[in-house]
Amino acid sequence: MATLLPETSKIPQCCIILLVRSRRAIRTYLRELEEPHMKRKVLRLSQSLNTIKDVNAQLVTTTSRELVDDPLKLVEQLKQWWKIKGSYGDVGFKYT
Repeated sequence: MATLLPETSKIPQCCIILLVRSRRAIRTYLRELEEPHMKRKVLRLSQSLNTIKDVNAQLVTTTSRELVDDPLKLVEQLKQWWKIKGSYGDVGFKYT
């Protein structure tokens, strides 16, 4: 099947009656020629990094807005401690 894909992808589509499965295989083969496997992974990684950058930018603006609105809120949050309970007793402290 893999050896037929390059040959059948060159034939005009109107001349061939193909099974749906074969058409899908040819379509994915042509798609992989345009964007190889690694290129797709790099594109997906760059998109996820862009979303992370956007979230980080929003985090800075929301945090600064909260500090401007209520500067004592941060001090109150730092005073709150919670113990983490483990099976062997207190493990440590955690901010909330």
